[in-house]
Amino acid sequence: MQDEKSRSIEPNCPKYSWGSLPNGKYAIVDVPVFQVFSDTQHGTVDQKSAQEILQNFEKDKSHGYFPRVFVGHHPDNSAENRPGAGFLNNLRFDGKFFWADIVEVPDEVFKELQALKYPYRSVEYNDEKKKITGL
Repeated sequence: MQDEKSRSIEPNCPKYSWGSLPNGKYAIVDVPVFQVFSDTQHGTVDQKSAQEILQNFEKDKSHGYFPRVFVGHHPDNSAENRPGAGFLNNLRFDGKFFWADIVEVPDEVFKELQALKYPYRSVEYNDEKKKITGL
């Protein structure tokens, strides 16, 4: 990254470091993705499954697949394509939270994030496959 900055992108949140990429897009680093949980509707993510999620992420990454970041939610059982906002990279787990970098963020989306047009994130996760499928 070049021109790394640190400023708040979301209200009342820690400052996210970000930088412009050589291709004119942006990267936002150290973004919290989601935390361990257990519920009857969405499954369970504990220490063991966290390791599976990390392994699956790295396996997919080695094949050139990075989970997509997009605007809005995909309805269940829908093939609808939401507007792209980048890709997840460098997934890591600190024992409670998953963190990642959002890379290849287009200029127009980055400006909308700075303007707080999209103040929240929501992960799309497949408990059966132990995979983050999008954000």
